[in-house]
Amino acid sequence: MLAALLFFLGLSLTDFVIGFLGFYAKYPALIFFPFENLFLITALIYLFCVSLLKNGKPYNKIIIRHLFIPSIYFVSHLAICFMPVSIKQTILARFYFPFLVYIENLFYYIISAYYFVDITNLLKKHTSVANQVSPQINTYALNWLRYFVTGFAVYLALDFILSASSAMFHFTFEQQYWKYICKAALTCFLCLAGYNFKENISLSNGYFDNPLPGIEQKIELLTKTELQGIKETIVAVFKTDKPYLDPELDLTQLSKKLGISSNMLSFAINKGFSKNFDDFVNGYRVDEVIEKMKNPANAGFTLLSIAFDCGFNSKTTFNRVFKNATQKSPKEFWDSLQTNA
Repeated sequence: MLAALLFFLGLSLTDFVIGFLGFYAKYPALIFFPFENLFLITALIYLFCVSLLKNGKPYNKIIIRHLFIPSIYFVSHLAICFMPVSIKQTILARFYFPFLVYIENLFYYIISAYYFVDITNLLKKHTSVANQVSPQINTYALNWLRYFVTGFAVYLALDFILSASSAMFHFTFEQQYWKYICKAALTCFLCLAGYNFKENISLSNGYFDNPLPGIEQKIELLTKTELQGIKETIVAVFKTDKPYLDPELDLTQLSKKLGISSNMLSFAINKGFSKNFDDFVNGYRVDEVIEKMKNPANAGFTLLSIAFDCGFNSKTTFNRVFKNATQKSPKEFWDSLQTNA
C-alpha cells in the first residue's frame, strides 16, 4: 500500500512538471491525462493507515469500495484525453474550468475531510486499546502515524487555501508551485519514514476488533499460571543475561529473545510488575548503577560513564529516572555512600 501511495504521489507531481516545461502547449494530446488523481491519493492514504492499524492489509471489498470514485475519475478523464484536441479545448473552456473543476475540488475536500476524521477516530480507538493491551507500541509506531496524519491534515489545509486563493485571485499554473513543493516534501517524508519503519502497530488475535473495555475491565491475555511463568522467565533472563545493559533494548528485541509475542510480554510486565516496559527496564539499570557506585573500583569513573555502562543513553533520562527511584539525584546518592563509608 505504501509503494502504491508513493508511486501515485510521484506521478501527481508529473502534472506540474510537464505543465511548467510547456509540454501541454507542445503536445495538446496530453491534456486531461489523469497524472494527478486527487481522489486516489486520499484513498491510498486512508488504506495505508488502515493497513497499519489493523491486522494485515485491508480486505479486497474495502479496497474496491474506496477505489471506486478514483476509478471513475481516472476513466472519465482518460476518456476525454483521447478525444480530439478541439473537443477537449471546448470542454475545458465551456464546462470544466467555469464550474466543473470547482465541483470536483469541493467533492475532493469533502471526501478528504471524511477520511481524515475517520483516520483520527480510528487512531484514537486503537491507542485506547493499545494502552491496555500493549502500551509500549505507542512509543514509536503510533507516534509515527500521528505525525503522518498531522502532515496529511496540514497538506489538506494548504491545498484548500491554495485552491480557494487560486479561484479568487486567478493564480496561474506557475504560481501554484508551492503546493507541489509541499506534496514533494510529503513524498520524501513517506519514502524515508517508510524505509525506516519496522514497528508493527496492529494488535494481534483480533483484540482491536473487540469492543473497548471499560475503565475497570482489562483485557486478559494470560492466565495467572501463564503470567507467573513469564514473570519468572523475565526475572531469570534479566538476572543472568542483563539485557538492560543494551541502551537500544526495546520490546520487540526482548520478545524475540524470550520467544513470546510483544503484546504478551508487555501485558506480563504491566500486569505482573505494575510497570510499563521503560520503567521496568530502567529500574534494573538504576540497581546496576547503584551496585557500581558501591564498588570502590569505580571511584575513578564519572557518574555519566557509569550510567552509560548500565544501559542509559541520555543524561537527562538517567537523572530523572534515578531521582524517581531513590528520591535523590545521582550525585547526592553517591556522596551519601562515600560519607557513610
